[in-house]
Amino acid sequence: MSQADVHAADQTKGPLPNRLQSTYVRCMSCQECGIHADERAFAWRAYRGDVPGEDDQPTVLLYCPECAEREFGPPRTPVFDREDVA
Repeated sequence: MSQADVHAADQTKGPLPNRLQSTYVRCMSCQECGIHADERAFAWRAYRGDVPGEDDQPTVLLYCPECAEREFGPPRTPVFDREDVA
């Protein structure tokens, strides 16, 4: 899909054609290792990466569970096993 297709889709009123909907996907990826999150992003963490009052816009940095623990330590609240979360 070209940039023109994306721009044209943004300008349309109503739902996008199926062809465009199925090809435009955004994924969460880890700031450190680059791995992509699955559909649940279980135990991923987000941190603010900007300095309020100094940077123009807020920046959110995402970390997979392994990188988050290595960079910031264990989570402050307990993380349940996947089987415990419905």
